[in-house]
Amino acid sequence: KTLRPDHDLVEIIGRELAEEMGQRFGGEVLEIPKATLANAALRNISIRQEYEFLSQRQLALKYNTTERNIRRILSGYEQDDNQMDLF
Repeated sequence: KTLRPDHDLVEIIGRELAEEMGQRFGGEVLEIPKATLANAALRNISIRQEYEFLSQRQLALKYNTTERNIRRILSGYEQDDNQMDLF
């Protein structure tokens, strides 16, 4: 399959790698995980490091979350988004 220069894959990994993937997997449907948990873990590390310089409010605004969530991250409590509530 031919990829347009503005195709998401071309923009993310570059034309050469995108063309290689097209040659190898052309016509197949590929499901690429979003890495949500890994991204959240990296965000939480950044929040803990930046807490030395920024307030909880500033961190909440910067990371588009609530101050309560910032406190939860700073306390070490990790919420499992795949875990259903008991009640």
